[in-house]
Amino acid sequence: IGIYNPHSMYRVRILWHTAVNTQLSSMLATSASPESSPSPTDILRQILTLRFQSAVQTRSKGLKLPNSDTNSYRLVNGEGDGLSGLAVDVLGGSVAVVMSSAAWCEIYKDLIVETLDSVLNDNPASVSDDDTENVRMDIVWRNTPARLKQDGYLTGGPPAFDDNSPDAEDRRRILEHEAQLYQHRRDECVIATESKIQYRTYPYNPDNQKTGFYCDQRENRVRLASLLDTNTNTNTNVLDLCCYHGGFALHCAKAGATVTAVDSSRDAIDTARSNADLNNCAESITFVNSD
Repeated sequence: IGIYNPHSMYRVRILWHTAVNTQLSSMLATSASPESSPSPTDILRQILTLRFQSAVQTRSKGLKLPNSDTNSYRLVNGEGDGLSGLAVDVLGGSVAVVMSSAAWCEIYKDLIVETLDSVLNDNPASVSDDDTENVRMDIVWRNTPARLKQDGYLTGGPPAFDDNSPDAEDRRRILEHEAQLYQHRRDECVIATESKIQYRTYPYNPDNQKTGFYCDQRENRVRLASLLDTNTNTNTNVLDLCCYHGGFALHCAKAGATVTAVDSSRDAIDTARSNADLNNCAESITFVNSD
């Protein structure tokens, strides 16, 4: 089962192989008549539910996420979780940031948000909090305009191949409303914890890169820090280029290295320096704002 897009270089994005799930296969095969057949939206809702549930179980049981050391992680990783063009990062155990890079995600945005919210609410294990019964994650929607344009979709309006659709104006009004939804919270800080290291993140600020934190680099950050043998070499120096908010720099500094962290963005450097202060390792890192 997939979604066909004649305007994309990815003509069909496969979302489900029916042989994987007999229940879904049976539902499609035993439809007695067109009137009783499930609609495409019903089928997609079930696929999304199964995919999100599987993603939660994989993280909680397979990767033991979240845990006491880490409350921020990638919950959905595109094709790796069977949802091409869709990623979801959990930040601080309280915000799920959705990153859309495919037209089908924008078209079915409401269904994706509704289904994700339902699955997260039904699986408190995905929330890192002692009082999970009273925690409900905010869901923030982000997208990558360049990727969407390649997929035949124009952000700020309906699909490029359906610009004259009857609901085009309604859709534009909805998008304008969504742009203002978290405007009053754009400077709100959410503390994300990864391997006991804390980061100030701003998931409600639409100007942030991607979801605001590179959750998919968790294992690489831990791996790099583990390679630093600071016990035998007191002059371990690390250069972190394009450091953004200091993910690699902080791990290396906490492992005992002396770090020079460079980024062309003044905002990124300011946040990285703030993160170093938050983790009591600022004296080990020299921050440089340069390209």
